[in-house]
Amino acid sequence: MQEVFEKIIKKLKEIAIQEDAPIYEGDRESDNYIRCNNAIEAVEQIAAEYNSGWIPCSERLPNVSRCRVTVKYDMDVGKPIYETKDATFEKYQGGYIFKDDWMNDITTYVIAWQSLPAAYKGI
Repeated sequence: MQEVFEKIIKKLKEIAIQEDAPIYEGDRESDNYIRCNNAIEAVEQIAAEYNSGWIPCSERLPNVSRCRVTVKYDMDVGKPIYETKDATFEKYQGGYIFKDDWMNDITTYVIAWQSLPAAYKGI
């Protein structure tokens, strides 16, 4: 989802620097750059609402076998510890499980997930 927002913002920035016909607000001419910047700000605010691609497990579970997860470890004293790691996700009849790279069950600690980024393709 974040990639979509980034593409939209890039396109709006390209439009903002083009010398097109003037845009009118009521009976006065408006600066295309200013209007485009307002649109860019709106898209950035909406993108921020999507947590940079993080999806709470309470909202939806992954449809892929590998993903990045945020785990929350509640400590006996002090604040909880949050950690991000890659994990394996498996669905089975009656439930699901998240495992870290050492195959430890981390399901009860996972609070959110996101798809892994695309692999580097080089130049």
